[in-house]
Amino acid sequence: DRPKMAAEHVPFTERSNPLSENIDVQNCEDIVEILKAVDEEVFTGWGQFKNIYSPTTITKISRIAELTRKILNKDRENNAVVLSGCGTSGRIAFTVAVSTKPGFHLVCDCRQHN
Repeated sequence: DRPKMAAEHVPFTERSNPLSENIDVQNCEDIVEILKAVDEEVFTGWGQFKNIYSPTTITKISRIAELTRKILNKDRENNAVVLSGCGTSGRIAFTVAVSTKPGFHLVCDCRQHN
């Protein structure tokens, strides 16, 4: 057993969300509603953390988008950008991959690599 990390040192993306505390005993419809509520916090904020529309987040996303363009424009055949995550971040990564421009689909749409 690994020693447990103090709660304040656990990255917020890895912390338990009170909204999904009892998700394991819910029926299918309630699980979907819980996941929707948890995902909605990306847009409304979570605790003291800002939402996706905060100027800081927009700046970071813009920088990532620019780096992605540079990587892919340099050599599309030999470069890739991988989006991954678990939970909310994984669902967001999947949504981004399937809802962006077709050139990006080819790199990130995992369904094409099965």
